[in-house]
Amino acid sequence: MGHAPPGQNPDAWLHGIELVRDLCEKESVMLNCEQTSKLVSEGLDRKLPLRKRMAVRFHLFMCSACSAYKRQLVGLETAIRKVCGSPKESAPAADQSMHLSDEARQRIIDRMKKGA
Repeated sequence: MGHAPPGQNPDAWLHGIELVRDLCEKESVMLNCEQTSKLVSEGLDRKLPLRKRMAVRFHLFMCSACSAYKRQLVGLETAIRKVCGSPKESAPAADQSMHLSDEARQRIIDRMKKGA
């Protein structure tokens, strides 16, 4: 068994590893990267059940690519909230600055047609 990460209580860390192992033995919760990425995204929108949260944490502990993906998602969500406000807030009142001009809308339509 490995050592606890710096700054973490070794007993608590080992208990966490044992808990994850127990959960994995009871039902197959060893997630692959695709499952983990979906659950990481879901976890930003709602609280996941304990078993799924533990399985995600275990996978993130082992997988640097998924850990980076989670950091990127959290960073993106933070940036969006700074620009647009919290998604839980009601939408702002209709404002002319939030609408595209007819010219801009037509440019987007034209570019989409060229790409299709």
